[in-house]
Amino acid sequence: MPSSSIFFRRSTNGGATFEPAQNLSGGWSFGEARLSVSDWGLFAGWRMWDLLFRSSLDGGTTWSNMLNLSEGFGFSGVFNIDSNGPNVYVTWTSSSGILYRRSTNGGITFEPVQNLCNNCTEVNDPFFAVAGANVYLLWWTGVNWQGDIFYRQSVDNGATFEPPPQNEPAQNVSNTPGGTGGVKAAVSSQGILYLVWEDATPGNSDIFFRAIR
Repeated sequence: MPSSSIFFRRSTNGGATFEPAQNLSGGWSFGEARLSVSDWGLFAGWRMWDLLFRSSLDGGTTWSNMLNLSEGFGFSGVFNIDSNGPNVYVTWTSSSGILYRRSTNGGITFEPVQNLCNNCTEVNDPFFAVAGANVYLLWWTGVNWQGDIFYRQSVDNGATFEPPPQNEPAQNVSNTPGGTGGVKAAVSSQGILYLVWEDATPGNSDIFFRAIR
């Protein structure tokens, strides 16, 4: 399969003009890039055989050396990145479940891999909702719309998650008999998780809402 590259361009005048493009991947990409921005820096990830990552702590002028975050742990090509200050949160799926790594220094180094859903199957699009020290990891599990929305919560900037993955299953957010999908989430400054999703439980597709306090 031919590879391509991930490019980045920056504007410092509100989008009136852009600086020349920078090649972040050097040809090591199969597409599917993600970019997260916090007041600490810019954090880019993309898909190759593994999950590759670079950070910029000077507004995109220069970028760190490339890191392979998934090497040795498997990578199915589905991933997401979020950030809050110097904390960078990365999740991806593999044959062993939903894997997670955290950086507390702006992506310079990452802590060891955690498996937050061991042996989960048919996992789709894990993503984060972050506000302050509250970090939620959400995902949808199922086939052909027959499934539910699950989450784990951290209240300590992503250091640990509840329920503990080694002890209890994840919380089922939707828990409805109908098919679900299209979940979106946001977190308030008080740590309240708000979700909307499409659900076919009434017999036709409607938008459901839930707040988790």
